[in-house]
Amino acid sequence: DASVLKLYSKLVEPGGTYTVPRTEVASNIVLQQDTTVSYPDFNVNAGNRLDVNGHVLTMNTDYTQSTSSNAQGLYMQTVGSEVFIAGDATFQGSGTSYMNVGSLHLRGDLTVQSGDSFKPGPNFVTYLDGTTPQAVQFYRASTSYTRFGDLTVSNPAGVTFAATTGTDDFAAYDVVVEDGAVLRASEFQALTSLTLNGSARIEGPSGSRMTALDSSQLMDMNGTSTVYASTVHLGQDLQMEAGTELDASVVKLYSKLVEPGGTYTVPRTEVASNIVLQ
Repeated sequence: DASVLKLYSKLVEPGGTYTVPRTEVASNIVLQQDTTVSYPDFNVNAGNRLDVNGHVLTMNTDYTQSTSSNAQGLYMQTVGSEVFIAGDATFQGSGTSYMNVGSLHLRGDLTVQSGDSFKPGPNFVTYLDGTTPQAVQFYRASTSYTRFGDLTVSNPAGVTFAATTGTDDFAAYDVVVEDGAVLRASEFQALTSLTLNGSARIEGPSGSRMTALDSSQLMDMNGTSTVYASTVHLGQDLQMEAGTELDASVVKLYSKLVEPGGTYTVPRTEVASNIVLQ
């Protein structure tokens, strides 16, 4: 029974009654094995690091990290590193965590309270795989500030993205929306590919039209997936299976003319760059 517990060399797994409302990583800790923690409020303080080191870390709790420079907070540089957070995750501070290898599974809300405290590498996968509605809130969403690496959305209750400062210009590299999942945002950019599987759906907040959806390379719509947007930017190709629907006010083409295979409910299609037929 303590107000706060500070950890300096390892994460502990209490077997008795742990009446501690706040547990803090107060040094640089390197995991030596797969670990599960259930602290009510788990924090990594500024100046400290939690190196997952190729292991699986499961947090059955909320997680908060504060950084004062780069390479603090969650440190994921080793193949096999996986983190599962059952509660809400909050990233804040003036440095960027080194999350470049592995994956992060979020079952609660994700809040980023500063411009660059959450910027995973392009091959790092964040999974939004809760079962109740999830909210993603970035202080400033853009490719230059807060963005994802690769992103997979599989929550059937839906994930809503919003920024507190500037534009809602959310971005990730490879984006996958799985069967039954719903991605809701005002603006979203897939920096490489965008894939919708099964009955996946992309739309704006509260079911409105998304203001802008940008797929820099292939946009691949499978099953009975749907997109509901005002403007869709297609950097390269569009592939649609017969049961899919693209419902947009305008589609802008930048590298080739597309031949939709599904339902193409688009009153206006524009060539928005120099296109050479092949």
